[in-house]
Amino acid sequence: MKRYIPLFMLLFLACGKKEEVLYKGERGGTLVVALMEEPSNLNPLYPPFGVQSPVVEKLFSSLHMVGPDGKVRPALAESWEYSEDLRSITYYLRRDAKWWDGKPVTAEDIVFTYNLIKDPKNNSPLYGIVKYIEKVEALDEHRVRFTFTHVFADELLCSNIFPLPEHIWKKETNIKESFLNYEPTGSGPYRLDVWKQGERIELVANKNFWGGRPPLDRICFWFPKAIDAVIEEMKDENVHLIPDFPPIEVEKIKNIKNYTLLVQPGNSYLYIGWNLKKYPFSLKKVREALTMAIDRKGMIEKLLHGYGEVARGPIVPASWAYDPDVPVIPYDKKKAREVLKGYRKHTINLIVEKGDPLKVAVAREVKRAFEDVGMRVKLEELETPEFVKRLFARKFDGFILSWKMGRRLDPSPVWSSDGIYNFIGYRNKEVDKLIEEGVLSLDRKRGKKIWSEFQRIVAQDVPYSFLIVPNNITVVHKSVKGIEKEDRRRPIEFVDALWIPAGERKEIDLASLGKKWEEMQLAMAKRKKKPVRVSAPPRVTAERALETALLTRTVKKKPAPPPAEKKEEKKEEVKKEEKKEEAPPPPPPEPVIREEPKLKKFVVPEYPEAARLVGAEGRVYVRVTVGVDGKVTNVEVVKDFGNPACTQAAIEAAKKLEFEPGKINGVPTPMSQVIFYEFPPR
Repeated sequence: MKRYIPLFMLLFLACGKKEEVLYKGERGGTLVVALMEEPSNLNPLYPPFGVQSPVVEKLFSSLHMVGPDGKVRPALAESWEYSEDLRSITYYLRRDAKWWDGKPVTAEDIVFTYNLIKDPKNNSPLYGIVKYIEKVEALDEHRVRFTFTHVFADELLCSNIFPLPEHIWKKETNIKESFLNYEPTGSGPYRLDVWKQGERIELVANKNFWGGRPPLDRICFWFPKAIDAVIEEMKDENVHLIPDFPPIEVEKIKNIKNYTLLVQPGNSYLYIGWNLKKYPFSLKKVREALTMAIDRKGMIEKLLHGYGEVARGPIVPASWAYDPDVPVIPYDKKKAREVLKGYRKHTINLIVEKGDPLKVAVAREVKRAFEDVGMRVKLEELETPEFVKRLFARKFDGFILSWKMGRRLDPSPVWSSDGIYNFIGYRNKEVDKLIEEGVLSLDRKRGKKIWSEFQRIVAQDVPYSFLIVPNNITVVHKSVKGIEKEDRRRPIEFVDALWIPAGERKEIDLASLGKKWEEMQLAMAKRKKKPVRVSAPPRVTAERALETALLTRTVKKKPAPPPAEKKEEKKEEVKKEEKKEEAPPPPPPEPVIREEPKLKKFVVPEYPEAARLVGAEGRVYVRVTVGVDGKVTNVEVVKDFGNPACTQAAIEAAKKLEFEPGKINGVPTPMSQVIFYEFPPR
């Protein structure tokens, strides 16, 4: 084995030597981040919808990270090397990386974590990311080797594990429900200090972090119940950073002072998927004309307030593979009306997911656009489970959805002829070939050409009406420093490197975040007026449900090729077999859309006098069963700290909790969830 990186990969990598992470800026202060989604646990093996929570990313370290230039840089691994056949990577771990308890991070921790991910009983959504890893071996305490089933472009990204400490986890038999998911021992720049479930998580700086002590003393991740709650706190300048702010809501904050918008290229595109098996949508000229009828630039101005781009094809502007020169079908209402005049007897059955405000707004704009050129439209706004069911049954003429793209590029589930989410029935052998070549290519320059051709062919075929790409928007308070214009990352990715000058810091009552908005809602209810509209994102979108199902899907081996045809077989039989091979594959099984119970009302336990007298401190973990009405039907102690009075107080408090019930495919279903109580209560 030679320590080297192929020259053509240097466009993507910045590795091969130890690179120190140096924090800049004044130390001290608290940064408040508004996140619309609270992690259900703090275990990197269970990221929501396959994407690590920003909270978990600051508690644990991964093997490598992305730098300001978008290239991969060392983290836990100070360097790495490829084998000569490029089928394996050996990582060299830092010798100064330690867990919070002072134990070193070792190669055995990496192997242990990989095995947990691969074990089906643990049901980790990361399975789909590591599915092409054949084995992981610890060569010694600080060297670990990943061997892959075949050579492909994303070997480095797919092996980027956030390890767990084996010495702490090895005795746990039920990984998914362990109390350690709420009481982590990590290796990242911040440590867990406070977790008030349903409200906030507070992290404090890890003074012994291998990359040096980070600038901020404390980061508070606040989980607002609605965008409107965030806006109220912005008026008092109580929040510093709001990632993924929806463009559709930007007008509400335009007059709030001391905040700026950081606008970056979008990583998801909205589209209309056409049923290519149904007439007249099987006709390219009809799909082109329908696309011409939609004023996509006008849609961006009206719905996104200008924060977006017209979608050019199946790769987004945020991707390195994006081709900005792919032609866009122009907006031409007159020509669209002319082409479609012979098809006006057909009613377009258009479906959209009910719970997503932007998609519903887009669907209504599309309906008006089609009616303006003489077409009849039946628009159905469906609940997520019913929407997904209709996709798999292909009971639609068109549907409105979005696809989100990460750093790993593999569009085969959507665009391959046998793709699991190829709901429209698109089949193009050239596209299949380009996808295979692009996924396997290690040469970025060649890969760029391959993906450019892929985009052009798909755009020319018009299987989708590509609509809009919303920009990624981060709202930043003027006091926050450490964000450079040239940085390709989103600020939430490097929140540990941000800082606030001492003269611009403000004392914020973290426990009161969101309370002002909640009081406003209660006051309105008491006056018996209709509550203001709550702008909250859907809990589980169709897109996220499909992504999760894809990640947890077991990889099946391709069947062996059929035996060679005998020469004496009749030509008719050969033709029949050829036709059979051309038939589209059967639709895949529908994903199970599971929504976990969501805490609505937290009840603080009493601090028993007997516990107060002895100064009892600790946590009590209970598993509550939430019924279909959102009320607790059973409480079971998972772990306590040996004080019976506190344990009983926790049980009594847990019985009074209120939840939004868990659901499976939209149907309320009894589910269990782990809740913890701290004594003395904070």
